Amino acid sequence: MSPEERVALHDRPRPDPQKGIAAARRINLLNRWLFHCPPAARRSNWNHPKLQSNRANIELVRSWQPNPLGLLITGPTGRGKSRAFWSLLHRLMVRERRDVRVWQAHDFFYEIQGEMRFGRDESARFVEAMSAIPILALDDWGQEVVPYARENHCQGIFFQILDRRHGRGLPVIITTNLTSSDIAEGQGQSWRADPMLRRLVEACRIVTFTR
Repeated sequence: MSPEERVALHDRPRPDPQKGIAAARRINLLNRWLFHCPPAARRSNWNHPKLQSNRANIELVRSWQPNPLGLLITGPTGRGKSRAFWSLLHRLMVRERRDVRVWQAHDFFYEIQGEMRFGRDESARFVEAMSAIPILALDDWGQEVVPYARENHCQGIFFQILDRRHGRGLPVIITTNLTSSDIAEGQGQSWRADPMLRRLVEACRIVTFTR
């Protein structure tokens, strides 16, 4: 290699390692979002006639900015509730690269049940981890299956996580097919009634999608 070639090689722009790290993190966050997001919710036609009656709610959810007051997104299927939820998470995770932990409700409560081993409650580490994440998102709350014998245990753990996050000013974003009256009445299950409702109302803005 000639001296001139060595100089040219030395002077050429060098890759910016910070840009490489940022690009890798963005790809990782996109993969996490794709892993959790149902395929039907990855693309949305916001002009679809069925979504127009809830257009204001859709925009309210999609434009949410991180603050201590999270979102409790309620209402029936097919009105844009879940699509708005996943669109919001795409912005937070992929575009803004925020630290978000996403759970399907059945997986979340299955994890809680798994923390009870041989009659011992070993959930302290899980509770602390879920209480410290900047943004916790839970999809389809109310659709999980919890054995009756462990219902109170799961109630206590979930309430503890909500309580700690509320005390620390960390938001939760939750979707549910239950209406606000369903939650208040508990649908025959005590853990869906007070004080759970009171804590959710304190910790979240309720956004109710209509038929």
